Amino acid sequence: MGGDSGGRLHAFRSLAGNRTLVRVLAAYALFVLTEYAAWIAMLVFAYGHGGATVAGIVAVAQLVPGAILAPVMAAIADRRSPVVLLAGGYLVQAAGMTAAAAAIFAGVPVAFYVSAVIACIAQTAIRPAQAALVPSVAATADQLTAVNVVVSWLESAGMVTSGLLAGILIALAGVGSVFAVCAGLAVIAVLLAAGTRVTLAPLREGSPAVLADVAEVCG
Repeated sequence: MGGDSGGRLHAFRSLAGNRTLVRVLAAYALFVLTEYAAWIAMLVFAYGHGGATVAGIVAVAQLVPGAILAPVMAAIADRRSPVVLLAGGYLVQAAGMTAAAAAIFAGVPVAFYVSAVIACIAQTAIRPAQAALVPSVAATADQLTAVNVVVSWLESAGMVTSGLLAGILIALAGVGSVFAVCAGLAVIAVLLAAGTRVTLAPLREGSPAVLADVAEVCG
């Protein structure tokens, strides 16, 4: 037990010392928060303007394109620069959320739905791009292990926090404020991702150093 705890502590300390990974994870934390908060706000808006039927249609309109494009984004992330894809995904997400907020404030529901779908489609690039990027900036297997754990934590915490954020903003200033705030957070994610510099050699399967680290972690 003590050895396991010490190994985990060492992994997280190693992760904290990798500024590039910290930037990537900070951007991802903002992404998870905005993803779920915007999703909740979209359903609230759709339900308020057309009931359960409209809310269901809008939900499907967001999910289907994402499901279709997810494999394509994964292939692009493997073959192209994951930093560009990651920052681009955050940028389009921010633009879509900005347009969605503007459409709500202008009273144009159709434009809001289209913008929300665009933001959702952009989000399909985030996870594949990050998955392709992380091995290139992680210096050790310990760091990769720690990243996987932190990502799981961020997903769980994001679900809870986003609901709280969306609820407070909707109560105080309406659905449009949720998309406005999420757009601002997405811009911060863009800056974090765009500032990422891949300076370390990618971890390669079969590398003696990597195999030694993996054996140590598993043991």
